[in-house]
Amino acid sequence: MAIVLFLAAVAIPAKASTFYGTGGNCTLIKTSTGAQWKVHPYTSMTYEFGGIIEVVYKGTYLPLVYPILEVGENGSTISGTISFPKRNGGKIILTGEAVATNFKVFSGFIINDGAVSIGF
Repeated sequence: MAIVLFLAAVAIPAKASTFYGTGGNCTLIKTSTGAQWKVHPYTSMTYEFGGIIEVVYKGTYLPLVYPILEVGENGSTISGTISFPKRNGGKIILTGEAVATNFKVFSGFIINDGAVSIGF
């Protein structure tokens, strides 16, 4: 009698959260060392995105705050990464807004109230 053991590599998807507004979309992805964020307003204009990523830990650790201020050329997607210690788990929250160079706030592209958040 032979015993055959099959091993398969299984990709475990990263935790992610995406917000779809009428003015654009953004994504927050948990990585092994922190998080990656992506912002894409629905426009062909140059825009500025201002926001913060807040890392809120469980327990008594103080939250970490990472400011974001980036410019997207001709409606392109902007992105970046942050690194932080895992400690005892918690939540990552992205908030912010995209504003065109003519100072028009994109309707529906104000991210607030934890619309984009993931646990870790």
